[in-house]
Amino acid sequence: MTSREREVLLLIAEGCTSREIAGRLQISPKTVEAFRAILLGKTRAKNSVQLVLKAQALGWLDLLSTPHAEVLTMANRRDLVVTTPKDGSVGSSLVLPALLRALQQVRDGNFSVRLPVEWSGLSGKIADAFNDIVSSNARIADELERLGRAVGKEGKTRQRVSFGRPSQAWGEMEATVNALVENLIWPTTEVTRAIAAVAEGDLSQTVRLDVEGRRLEGEFLRSATIVNSMIAQLGVFARRSRGWRGRWAPDGQARRRRRRCRGWPGRGRTSPTT
Repeated sequence: MTSREREVLLLIAEGCTSREIAGRLQISPKTVEAFRAILLGKTRAKNSVQLVLKAQALGWLDLLSTPHAEVLTMANRRDLVVTTPKDGSVGSSLVLPALLRALQQVRDGNFSVRLPVEWSGLSGKIADAFNDIVSSNARIADELERLGRAVGKEGKTRQRVSFGRPSQAWGEMEATVNALVENLIWPTTEVTRAIAAVAEGDLSQTVRLDVEGRRLEGEFLRSATIVNSMIAQLGVFARRSRGWRGRWAPDGQARRRRRRCRGWPGRGRTSPTT
């Protein structure tokens, strides 16, 4: 491989387009395409991804020790394409670059990437384990998105997540998320219950200040205290209003009663001053 071919190969590995390579090497895009065709022919690759992987297998690129270690994170993020022999066997020279590229995409949040399912032997086991892990992460992401929409936007407060893997840390994460939702929804449920009772005239109901023996803290405690204070004030107002009602007679007689209390003459009587 000539030095110019190597320069073109390294820039292809970085994800550069033909126009970008032409600008950096100060050659024409047609010349870049000519070099690309030569490299594809030498490696018998069908596209740029296979070109990079086979170049690594041939020792043309030292992906793990050169400044081009990010070579497999192609800018266009195309799906990984690896030519697999009919018997499914794949050498480590192809497995490691493919695994590196897939891991980098997962690191960046792409949970749709998969390793080829037709790999066999140890490579196939690695691919199966990797695909299972990524599938689980994809399900977690989907479940969290669904829960956020259902509870936060649609008000379906009984919705919970199910990650599909109850064992060990997977199950602990699921339980933690569901407990978080329960704790966030509980104050709203309690406040709604207390206010509904007040609306029906029952001022004896208040918001509980503890959950399963654990005292509320922070904003939860503050909100519950404010609601309970409001209910207490309404109770005081209700008791005073009952006392005031006893001082007022129906049918407009309250004014005449006040007059009698002040010494005014009643009906049919004349004032002493007249």
